[in-house]
Amino acid sequence: DLDKEFFNLAEDGKVMVLRRVRYADGVPLIIEENHLPAKLEEIKNEDLTGSLYEILMSKYNLLPVNKGRRSVRIIFADKDTAELLDLSQGTPVIESEMCVFDVSGEPIHIVKDIVRGDNDRFLKWYV
Repeated sequence: DLDKEFFNLAEDGKVMVLRRVRYADGVPLIIEENHLPAKLEEIKNEDLTGSLYEILMSKYNLLPVNKGRRSVRIIFADKDTAELLDLSQGTPVIESEMCVFDVSGEPIHIVKDIVRGDNDRFLKWYV
């Protein structure tokens, strides 16, 4: 399992998953799922409507770097994805997964995004 490998967890090790839908102009664009080590569990008490990276940097002194493994593929929206992104089931969407490290090379989080495929451009700032 990617979580256990990335965070170097024991078989019974735990991660925290934060899942949120990101909007632009009232339209649901991205389902964002962040997998974080259990030691960051208190982050769930923060205001998560804005930038996760701002919270990681200001409250936890973690500086993410855009270094690591990333995969991108086209999939078809299942029932849950279709409902959250206001699409028809079976609509093509972009699935992205990225493992993010801090400046010292320690793993911070895994982010899995499912993005609507009906936009002509997708741009995401990481810092």
